[in-house]
Amino acid sequence: MAGPAENGVIYIMLKDIKSDTPKFSWWFCANRNIQKEMLSVALTAITASLPVHVDIADTKEYSQIYRMYLKTPEG
Repeated sequence: MAGPAENGVIYIMLKDIKSDTPKFSWWFCANRNIQKEMLSVALTAITASLPVHVDIADTKEYSQIYRMYLKTPEG
């Protein structure tokens, strides 16, 4: 799930799928400088069922996402 809130912030739901015991599964905020591009990546990942690699400020809920990249099935 991903989308804008009334305050103009883009929220993206992220879940840790790398560990046996997930460290998080909640909402994060897109970096305001690139939030439209980040929303585009998030919606592409959702539509194509692709995982993403993210650089986040912290694993706490509503922390900022600095970068988000699609992970292709090949790598």
